[in-house]
Formats: sequence, C-alpha cells, structure tokens
Amino acid sequence: MRNARAHDPNGRRVVHRHGSWEVRAGVDLQLWDPEREVSLLLPSPYVAEFFELLTPTGWPLEIHDYGVLVHLAESRFQITLPPWAHLRAWLRWHIRTARISCERAELASVHLLQPSALR
Repeated sequence: MRNARAHDPNGRRVVHRHGSWEVRAGVDLQLWDPEREVSLLLPSPYVAEFFELLTPTGWPLEIHDYGVLVHLAESRFQITLPPWAHLRAWLRWHIRTARISCERAELASVHLLQPSALR
C-alpha cells in the first residue's frame, strides 16, 4: 500500500467533478468523494502501476484491473466508480499536462543556465 498520506486530498487541486467525485491532480491523479471520504489513487509511473481504493474504514484495496475494482467497490462498499472511459481521458490529460509542465521547466532551466552574453 502507498503511504496513507498519499490519500490526503489537500495535496492536490480539483481539476474536474464527476457526480460526487472530485478529480484531483498532483504528482498522480486522485478521485475523492468528500461526502463518503473515499479515495481512489490512479496508476501513475511516478507512484505505482495499480489502482488503490481507501475507504473510511481504512481498508485499502490495491488492484491492477479496473473492472474487478469496480465490481469489488460496488459489492463490498456500495461505491459506484466512474466509467473507465472517463478515467482514461483524465489520465491522458494528466500525462499531457505533466509533460508540458516538464518541457516548460526544462526550457526555463536552459534559459537560466545560458551565459548572459548568449541571451
């Protein structure tokens, strides 16, 4: 399991809402249901390659297959997760945004490292 603090929604900004779910972005993407205090961390090459669901009971569920996760979340916790197509779109957006941010940071650092005579 990832560190329990990884599920703290305060370290991420809300970038989208889907029903009761907030889509929060940081190093990784998180779905957060503030009413039920349920957190779902999405796979990320930066943190882990699996989904991790954390419920208020503190029982984490780590799984690679989203379809299986949807079934378990509904049958064990009565939690309805968003459709896979939505998650895929949010993940693509996050990867694209992270890449653009990295490219901008690289350009800024190259600019800062150039001797003043070359500017």
